[in-house]
Amino acid sequence: MELLKCPNCKSDMREVKEPDITFYRCKECGGVFLDKGELNILATGMAGNIELCSIDDESHKDKFGIRYCPKCTGQKMKKVNLLVYSEIVFDFCPKCEGFYLDKGEINKMNIELEELNKDKHPQEYRGYIDNHLVRLDKIKDVAIGGMGAITYPQNIFFLRLSVYFEKPFNIGLRVHSEKRMDKISKLIGLFKQQDIQTEDKALDSAFIIQGKDEQKVKVLLSSEELKKELLTFVSNKPKMLTAEGKLEITDKRIVLTEGPYDGPGSYDAEKDPSGVVKRALKLALLFEESGENI
Repeated sequence: MELLKCPNCKSDMREVKEPDITFYRCKECGGVFLDKGELNILATGMAGNIELCSIDDESHKDKFGIRYCPKCTGQKMKKVNLLVYSEIVFDFCPKCEGFYLDKGEINKMNIELEELNKDKHPQEYRGYIDNHLVRLDKIKDVAIGGMGAITYPQNIFFLRLSVYFEKPFNIGLRVHSEKRMDKISKLIGLFKQQDIQTEDKALDSAFIIQGKDEQKVKVLLSSEELKKELLTFVSNKPKMLTAEGKLEITDKRIVLTEGPYDGPGSYDAEKDPSGVVKRALKLALLFEESGENI
């Protein structure tokens, strides 16, 4: 694979893989190159599409030097402001729509976005807790469930808490709470999804279990402590705010999505007042311990 050259100092940029993103960082100056969509992943101070920056190349061209996209040969990058409020200036490639940020600009961006919020608290969160990547995303205009697209007004939002495993399982795992309609569909023979049976009646009744390697999925879910915690989690229904959430476990992460909520609101993932992050981390550790057997 050809190495990318830093737009700032022309040094080699190394690929950095994290559980939710892969980006490039310069080993000399610390600058970062992000592909399209990745700036939104790292922007936690405000929910929404942060990549809709204001392009004002003319006012910046004498103040900042020309830089070239590390992925698009010979392509000049434009100078863009963070949204329309900020003095923070990024380099943007109009061809691949990637961004180059100088060292420290990710933190500056999130501090500035946080200050723009009326309640002066971050709307989202991305950080490591107990060696696990934890994300809190505030999502608007999304569809939850399988009955078609649902569009909500702009003041309606969902909260999605994700706790990533240190290493993915790579077995096509998907475990999610079984709903009343799923139970009815099973009884009348209309349920068409794969549903692995673990022979634990309580677990099989509470969840739909899927995976590309059925035997490994069964081994992963054979831990009595893990099964107990899974069932306790769905029966206790831990919440970030007030709405009941939907639990899902995949190869990469544990996800709790709850809502919809109307108006302002968020959850402090670090202070974790309801203990939901702590519970999800405990569940992640139990999955990882059991995963050592597959």
